[in-house]
Amino acid sequence: MLVTRVGLSRLRTTKTLEGLLGGSARIGITPSETRHLGVASTAREDSHRTILDQDSWDLTRFIECGGPLLLDHGWDWDVGYEPIGRFLTEGETAIRVEGTGKDARLLGEFFFDEPPEDTIDPVELTTRRIERKVRAGFITGLSVGFRYRTIRALHELPEDHWAYDADKDRGASFLSGLILHEITVTAFPSNLDGSITPERAVHLPDSSSPPTLLWG
Repeated sequence: MLVTRVGLSRLRTTKTLEGLLGGSARIGITPSETRHLGVASTAREDSHRTILDQDSWDLTRFIECGGPLLLDHGWDWDVGYEPIGRFLTEGETAIRVEGTGKDARLLGEFFFDEPPEDTIDPVELTTRRIERKVRAGFITGLSVGFRYRTIRALHELPEDHWAYDADKDRGASFLSGLILHEITVTAFPSNLDGSITPERAVHLPDSSSPPTLLWG
């Protein structure tokens, strides 16, 4: 059974995310000329008392959907589920897992949508505001929205596993079979390693042809 969980202290049903990702809407993103480096997930125990198996990430769905970058997992009143940017899905700096075991991490470069200067659209105005706060260092966190196939208490893992803990009262769990759906910008990441290194100032090729996010 697939179970859905997002990085903040909120739970969503599988049916809800299937509805989000099952449509056919195309959302255009005009790329900013500035890329940011994001570490979306690591094997550090998070505020949910869970450890994510970084070696088990399936990025297929995320890449097929264009690498959507959301704000607070879609809970923002103005923005909702509309992406405010996207992660790169091709090239050396695209979304990927580096390292193995406890040293593995999910990371990549991303950019925000770049709205027209005269926009009055609330989503575009919010996107501009969030990018400004990221550049200034007021917002530094990333979090992941995902599904997982397996959950085990740490004391149930093999004794030679790097995450094994014999303490049955610790209450922490190990999640594996991870399916990435979205990455979100947030001021309160559940995993404190989820972070942004802003303004890598890399000009995107062919910025006159904005990429398209495809949901479904």
